[in-house]
Amino acid sequence: MAIQNLDVIPRFPKRREIQKLSVNTTITLNALPAQSPIPLPTSPSKIMTLSAYSRDLSLWGIPRWPFEPKMERIRTLVLERLGLRADIPCIISFDSRTAFRKIYKIIIYQKIEVQEGREGQKERIYNLSVRYPLQETDETLSDVATMKFARKSGVPAPRVIAWDADRRNRLGFEWILTRRLEGKCLRSEWENLSFGQKEKVVKSIAKYQAKLFATNFDDIGNLFDAQDADDYVTDYRYGDFNTSHQISREVQPFVGRLISIASISEKKSYCSFPNSSSYLEALLIPIWKEILTTLRTSTNEEEIIKAQRLQKLIEKVHVKILQIIPETTVSTVLVHDELSMRNILIDEIGNVIGILGWENAMVMPTWKATQFPQFLTSEYTPQSERVDQEHITGNMDARIEAVRLKRLYDDEMAKRVVAWKEEIILGKTKRELEFACKFSSIESCIKEIEDWVDALETNVPIALVKQ
Repeated sequence: MAIQNLDVIPRFPKRREIQKLSVNTTITLNALPAQSPIPLPTSPSKIMTLSAYSRDLSLWGIPRWPFEPKMERIRTLVLERLGLRADIPCIISFDSRTAFRKIYKIIIYQKIEVQEGREGQKERIYNLSVRYPLQETDETLSDVATMKFARKSGVPAPRVIAWDADRRNRLGFEWILTRRLEGKCLRSEWENLSFGQKEKVVKSIAKYQAKLFATNFDDIGNLFDAQDADDYVTDYRYGDFNTSHQISREVQPFVGRLISIASISEKKSYCSFPNSSSYLEALLIPIWKEILTTLRTSTNEEEIIKAQRLQKLIEKVHVKILQIIPETTVSTVLVHDELSMRNILIDEIGNVIGILGWENAMVMPTWKATQFPQFLTSEYTPQSERVDQEHITGNMDARIEAVRLKRLYDDEMAKRVVAWKEEIILGKTKRELEFACKFSSIESCIKEIEDWVDALETNVPIALVKQ
């Protein structure tokens, strides 16, 4: 049965004071993040909550697109934005998709004069990324600003040509047009690379990671262009680099709301965070609210027991945040949080010539930036159900290779970043705290996180293995 004594139902603990509060108080934090420079839209259709589209999700959270982008409309839109005639040869084909976006490959042939009196054709290849509008406007604006800033920092991100962050257009979706980065996906080529070529990939990624680490910000969140703050609703939602006013406005982007937090939090949490502790606390809020709901409404004794166990764990994790991370300002850098093999492009000899997936890039504390890129961690070990000796040997060889490449990565970063190894050591517990905040509600992780927190309390820390 549901708990009758409402006084024992938990509220998210206050900073510096873990206590039970009255049931009438709402779940909130004492240390609220600073407000973003971007004003919240006043129109109900533009409030940054999950849009009407998001209500039509499948069982696994994969969206059912209301309709398919029409090829003829894509053709008209692209030629118009590139300032080309409607009769220019243009080939459009579906390229790939993720859960919330579809990529179309666009080949345009333009006549050029190769010699006096002779004409030839010049081929230009683009990508059009069409976005499912889960969080309207924000994701597109941040993606554009991040790719522009990454290229300016010397990282091979796609070159943005044009975009539209308002889905009220002829296509019916938000979109970004970029020059296509030619290269082979690292995922499809990895097994064919020699160890020397794999070392070359690691060194290249370390070089670009060091460039991102050299960026300097003061808050935690996503990047936005400064002009997007001037008139958030209208003026700069329709962009084109061919226009002179944008070429002349090279200004430093600012850190706005953290989109990944905004997707799971209340509207008031749509902002940047001034320090690590407020960011980690925001990760705990949805879990805490779920506990509160269960204890208020559930009549299942097993569910209540699980919720009470999770409540104790969240309280312990929150105490560790308060003890370990001070309420001070934090130095932050741009972090690409999904440097997976599918987001890395290489040439025939193993040089990295492109990095994709910038929608997964955020401005985060330096302790977050010291983690290994994803292609050296979770993706590296071959996945298979085979258990024969050949597979076991291959698995072991892959693990040994991964260890060698991780050491190479750290050595390369240490050459480029002052006190890199010290940053790794200082940030270890903070990275583990982030893992605990993100995965405390996952049943398979609870016991491991409980053991880790208990070990911290005994001053005999253990590694949080799943990290």
